[in-house]
Parts: sequence; C-alpha cells; structure tokens
Amino acid sequence: MELLEEIQTELNESNATSDDISNFFNNAVDTLGNCALAVASMYGSIEVVDALLDLDSFEVDIENRRDGDAALHKAVSYINKQKPSEWETVNGLVYMLLDAGCPPT
Repeated sequence: MELLEEIQTELNESNATSDDISNFFNNAVDTLGNCALAVASMYGSIEVVDALLDLDSFEVDIENRRDGDAALHKAVSYINKQKPSEWETVNGLVYMLLDAGCPPT
C-alpha cells in the first residue's frame, strides 16, 4: 500500500491528471502480464484493490498475457488457497471486484 501511495504522490506532484494516473496503473504489468489489480488480487491485498478501484478511468477487466486471467480470477484463486475459516473475511475481495464491474467469466 505504501508503494502505491508513493507512486500516486509522485504522479500528482508531476501534475499528472487522474487519467494519467489510471493509465499508469492500467498499463503497468509484471513479467506474466498481470496488471496491478490482478497482482493485488492474487495476494489478497484488499486495501490496494480498494485504492486502485477508487481511481478514475481504472480498467477492471484486463486479462493477463499468460492464461487470460483477470483480477477476479486471481482473487478467487487466492481465496481457494485460504482456510475455510478465513473465507468470510477474504470473500469481500471478490464482492468488491464484482461491484466494480469485473466480468465473472
């Protein structure tokens, strides 16, 4: 979360528009082609997902290059690796992504 806030601060200080900031996070990918939202989802980082979804013009349906998974798929995979006793806590991640418009397929 701190890195996300630091990047946003630097972009704001460079007079980047809200679209510029969204475009930065939409286009930033890891070596497997996962966007920032997918990476945050695969690690169950609800705070980062929430912060990204608060950005104007943020894309929620970007699929990765490797297997075509989007953030929602990564979130479900993350939840399936958790103990059943933790599902209620982390299910909020899936609901947050669905509410933001992530396609369920």
